[in-house]
Amino acid sequence: GYTGGSWTAFQKALTDAKAVLDNPDATQAEVDNVAKALADAVGGLTKPEPQKLAITTTEFADAFVGKSYQQSIDVNYSGADALTFTATGLPKGLSINTSTGMISGKPGLFTQKDVPYEVVITVSDSVVTDTQTIQLKVRNKTAEDFNQGFEDFKEKLETGFQKFKEALENLFKPKG
Repeated sequence: GYTGGSWTAFQKALTDAKAVLDNPDATQAEVDNVAKALADAVGGLTKPEPQKLAITTTEFADAFVGKSYQQSIDVNYSGADALTFTATGLPKGLSINTSTGMISGKPGLFTQKDVPYEVVITVSDSVVTDTQTIQLKVRNKTAEDFNQGFEDFKEKLETGFQKFKEALENLFKPKG
């Protein structure tokens, strides 16, 4: 195919040339003019820029067992067609929206942890395709989970120590 403007100019020059060719009374000047216009139109035919598509996401945030996860797939795209996204190698519990490229879900309890999943992302339209492999790790707990767990443990330890101290004081309290 050619760009719309260059194709339209060529079609007009071709129609004009056919009209002169079909005219038995055409002059040599008319033939020369339409021949030049047709040659110019052929020379002016331009192909459209090829569509370009490139996945620009290069890394994924870590996912955590039982926690909601979302990760977008970013692309540079010069075309106008709808894109289709696919992903292979995602951990169980995660999936990709084939229209938007959003990976979402919750990794399950039995998802293999702290091992990089090699996720193969493919984005395509009707003409071009790009593929990228990106690592995704699923972790057992977030830093917040560990911190909260530590704070809970510390609070229970302090409460238990306070009760133990009170029990000792009561045990050795002079009776009187």
